Amino acid sequence: MLFIAFACEPGRGSEMGVGWAAVRGAATHRPVHVICHEESRPGFEKYLFNPTEKHYPITATFVSIPKLAWLWKSPLTVNIYYYLWQLKAARIARRIIEKDPTIEAIQHSSFVRYWMPSAGGLVAYQKHLPFIWGPVGGGDSIPWGFKWDVGYKGMIQDVFRWMIRSIMERDPLVNRTARAASVLIASTYETYDRMKKRFDRQIELMEAVAHPADRWENIPVRVRQPGEPFQFLSVGRMERWRGLHYGIKAFAQADLPNAIYDLIGDGPARKDLQKLVKSLGLENRVRFLGDQPYNECVNAVASCQVLVHPALRDSIGCVAEALALRKPVICAKTTSPAMFVDETCGFCIPPIHPPQLISEITRAMKRLYEEPDLLERLGQGGFVRAKQMSREHRTACFEKLYARIQSSMSPTRDQNINSSHAA
Repeated sequence: MLFIAFACEPGRGSEMGVGWAAVRGAATHRPVHVICHEESRPGFEKYLFNPTEKHYPITATFVSIPKLAWLWKSPLTVNIYYYLWQLKAARIARRIIEKDPTIEAIQHSSFVRYWMPSAGGLVAYQKHLPFIWGPVGGGDSIPWGFKWDVGYKGMIQDVFRWMIRSIMERDPLVNRTARAASVLIASTYETYDRMKKRFDRQIELMEAVAHPADRWENIPVRVRQPGEPFQFLSVGRMERWRGLHYGIKAFAQADLPNAIYDLIGDGPARKDLQKLVKSLGLENRVRFLGDQPYNECVNAVASCQVLVHPALRDSIGCVAEALALRKPVICAKTTSPAMFVDETCGFCIPPIHPPQLISEITRAMKRLYEEPDLLERLGQGGFVRAKQMSREHRTACFEKLYARIQSSMSPTRDQNINSSHAA
């Protein structure tokens, strides 16, 4: 199996964790090759030197474009770098397949962007190999009722993002990637709708994020002691579209005695958030903890009572970790969180307009604070939900998918694959 995983590194969250979950899951059943970005080399090689899990061999190839590294540093140009990286990865993938005739399929696992081409799709048809595209996302947008509330800069960024996505959907290489795919997998409902409309193909639906079922079993989950503050927590980069100001306003409206709200992360919206906290008189109850390593973020989740995640578009922000650690989640019903959170494990609130979202977050905060039985029940429900979305469960789903693809391959294509391997 050959994976195209631009971001992939053991023990990391976000996109890195998405790529690693797919690679590690496949390695449970077969040897795996993965092509990823040079940035992943230190952590990847450290793991491969002393692996902490048993699996088939994983061979990693690290690719970068040194002369264009400056493109990788800016949010405005990172997509250009990623696009060119896929073209270079395609050349390397061809060489890997020529050297290793045992590779039977290619899968794209990160970045999760359906509107960008994949090296896997560019190579799969040439080499007569099945190609699995996804899970991929990127079909989300800020809801219409919130366009003006994300600020002038946020609105410009969202419009720019929409324009780039609309243009890239029509890129011949994106269309070639879609045509080459044996299976197309969307990671969110919004992406499913856009892919279905654009490519007119059957689309599968599957969460992009998956963690080992027992990953956090050894992390002590703190139980709130009498007299200790009731802790709400948000984790993620501080951008206006992440909706942290809604969480702060809701916390102020809830006015819960002996409760605090911690924010982990940093970013351009931090100063505005601090001004908001000061204007609401919450300086002693809302704490800005800054950026923290992933492991520290997980420990913070284990120590809180409720995770608040009011992001307006694609962002998962420790939601999966919170569920696995039996912490109820309050979130906006947008993209990734909508795939994870339901009434059994938290409050997933459809965002209609800012006052409505703030009001419903306030109501959810009050209920979880005032109803210990509800807090415990949703926490246990989160643990069950996390098991349903575990890496083991998703790997089993992929194995069924691989078997289905293999059984549907035509004899002619099988002969082409065998002759290609023989060459």
